[in-house]
Amino acid sequence: MDLDLFIPVMAIALAVFACAISLVGARQARAEVMALREQYLKLARQLQAMEKKTATMISGSLGMGQRIMALEKKLREVSDQQHHYNAAESDFSYSQAHTMIDQGVDASTVAANTGLTVSEIELMELLHKTSRPAVYE
Repeated sequence: MDLDLFIPVMAIALAVFACAISLVGARQARAEVMALREQYLKLARQLQAMEKKTATMISGSLGMGQRIMALEKKLREVSDQQHHYNAAESDFSYSQAHTMIDQGVDASTVAANTGLTVSEIELMELLHKTSRPAVYE
């Protein structure tokens, strides 16, 4: 083979080889791009699913928070009613005890009928005796 012909043939062969290598590289790059695109789409779907779950959880939390606030309000109302009821009942017990003491009923009977302790009744009797003006004959 002639040297003049050898160099151009080698140059063409090298060019063809370079083109083949670049085609292989381009195919590999395209395959990698496609794989990355699939991975991106998969991650996008997962993110969308997570966003839906998060929105559902937030909605449920808000609803639960509103229900808790309503229950707290109701609890305060019931507590206030109970306090007023207890105060009224206590006032009634003391006024009932005062009436019974005025009638001369003994402390243990007054305590049994009013729910107050014997000590409270005895104290009321002492206060009742000291608050009445002494009657001198």
